[in-house]
Amino acid sequence: LALPAGAARGQGAPPGAPPSSAGPAARDAAFVEREANPTVAAARQAQRAFERTRRNGLRFYNGGAEARCEERIGRLCYWNNNGDVPPPEERSEVITEREDLLVLLARAAAADPADDWTAGQRLRYLGEARRHEEAARAADGCRGTLWWCTALRGTAAHWLGRHARAAAAFDSALALMPAAERCAWRDVSLWLPLKDQGAYRALACDGGAIPAPAAAQAPADARGAWERRFWWLAQPLWILDGNDLRNELLTRRTITRIESQGGIPYDFPWGDDMAESELRYGTPAAWSITTGGAADPRPPSVIGHEPTPSYDFVPRPAALADPLTAPASAWVLKEPLARMRYAPRYATSGFDALPHHQLARFRRGDSLVVVGAWDVERDREWGSGAVTAGVGLATATGPAFLRKADALPRRGAVRVAAPLGAYLASVEVLGPQQRRAGRAREAIEALAPGAQLSDLLLLRRGAGAAPTLDGVLPEVLGSTRIRAGGTMGLYWESYL
Repeated sequence: LALPAGAARGQGAPPGAPPSSAGPAARDAAFVEREANPTVAAARQAQRAFERTRRNGLRFYNGGAEARCEERIGRLCYWNNNGDVPPPEERSEVITEREDLLVLLARAAAADPADDWTAGQRLRYLGEARRHEEAARAADGCRGTLWWCTALRGTAAHWLGRHARAAAAFDSALALMPAAERCAWRDVSLWLPLKDQGAYRALACDGGAIPAPAAAQAPADARGAWERRFWWLAQPLWILDGNDLRNELLTRRTITRIESQGGIPYDFPWGDDMAESELRYGTPAAWSITTGGAADPRPPSVIGHEPTPSYDFVPRPAALADPLTAPASAWVLKEPLARMRYAPRYATSGFDALPHHQLARFRRGDSLVVVGAWDVERDREWGSGAVTAGVGLATATGPAFLRKADALPRRGAVRVAAPLGAYLASVEVLGPQQRRAGRAREAIEALAPGAQLSDLLLLRRGAGAAPTLDGVLPEVLGSTRIRAGGTMGLYWESYL
């Protein structure tokens, strides 16, 4: 959560200038020209009036009085709100007033489809209203600055969980941006430990878009090479097409730019501290007010409630340095003092490290077969229903081998083949019905070409007289922990 830190007030950049690739003078001229349209001018006034009315009618929040400031960000105080009391419901009057504003914004978009401000604010409030399909259609109708319209389409696709489509749109937007803008949007330094930010920012950035994984060996700026490594390590789930965490950063870039150009629910101007807070921890999904008590002479503080549950997906320095040898602690999701947090929309019930999983290696000539198993049946939080699951293997340059399937049981196993070698393995489970996700990432050593024994694979029961790996897969335990008094079987292979 974020709220004003005491009575301090800073100066934000004056809102109003629409996003554009032109210089400051040209941007101002474009803004004045857009203001000349009376329908757009009316929408601008209505947007600021809506935010003033919303702020004046915010409901009191009784869950933040005991919160302790985790980090000061300019005028703001941030704390991790994952365990907080839910925010109060939005007033019905605000819902009605937002709908009225959206009608005006739709008229403004029809009157001037090339107005960047209108396109952005329309997307913002459709997103607030959770009318994401309409947001996607509105973004498709944007006729303003090409890169800006493309970024709006990427944002709408991200909200809808269309990860690959969002990634493609953001890649196009980055390629269309001016070089300096492109470098700024790609920048991940706010998510890094303070001691590592200087080294990252010192890397040369030519402003080029991040190359696709297939082009990893192509000439690129030094920062781009570092970012490619960062993003595949930070990606929450390899079994999903498109990197939703990277999409989230670029969505936050889009929304903070939109918010900087109009009224906001807070009682002070937009500033860099607001942008930093939202880029690190997300755009608030609700707002409320709190006070220091009856004896506190200060006016109420506005609280922005970020989406929960949220997690820290940034890999630790050991993983960034060498993911093939990094310890399991490099993938902790619940860092107490995190530099960033993200609440995936596909995991609104939770995203956890898998407590029950199993990995085993088997040799096939000069190839390797890795079996990845999971078991979320014993976890009440997962309830019932099928899951999507898989196992991925990554080399030092990124995920290279992946096997996944939909409609699988909550306890199961899959196998994936790869050349002999060391890998970063990831066993992943996603419950579309349960709205939960889990993963276990760990480095696995190379199985020597002359190895005479495979790993042990734990089974629910004995494998019989002539077992095969494929034959025992349905019996694989999703854990290396055995309940007392139970039975188990073992499967292994010898290569004598």
